[in-house]
Amino acid sequence: RRLQMHMGLVIDEGQRYGLEINFKKAVAINVHCETELKQPTGEPVKTVEQAVYVGGLLCADAAASPELPMPPSWKRV
Repeated sequence: RRLQMHMGLVIDEGQRYGLEINFKKAVAINVHCETELKQPTGEPVKTVEQAVYVGGLLCADAAASPELPMPPSWKRV
């Protein structure tokens, strides 16, 4: 409930500056909890186990990787 309230405050404050959250790209990661965030339309925010943020991988188990693993085809010989 408090998380939903904080999200509402972020949305309201952003609107004061002409900003809005792009809910097509926004995701929630439940770290050691179970909750469901809702968009202002009442639809749930997509929940994922992992997400890339600023080039790093964030995980629901609270682990974080400073960078994404490179695909095998990118590795130097």
